[in-house]
Amino acid sequence: MNGLFDLNGKIAIVTGAGRGLGAAIARALAGAGAHVTLSGRSSGPLGETETAIREAGGRADSLLCDVTRREDVDRMIGTVETA
Repeated sequence: MNGLFDLNGKIAIVTGAGRGLGAAIARALAGAGAHVTLSGRSSGPLGETETAIREAGGRADSLLCDVTRREDVDRMIGTVETA
């Protein structure tokens, strides 16, 4: 994606980032320069996506979050806002 988008200085939140399309989107956003906050319900897959992004030179953090629970979403937003 280099050259298509410049997301340096931007923060992206990706839900479902541990697997499949969510993981692919997270890697693409990080490749375009975004600091990516990965969220999902399972720490193992999130950690794998985070490691892949960091090994490729990107910036990523991961948070456990069930988007069907309002308190989880509020906590995730608060964490991103204070980072």
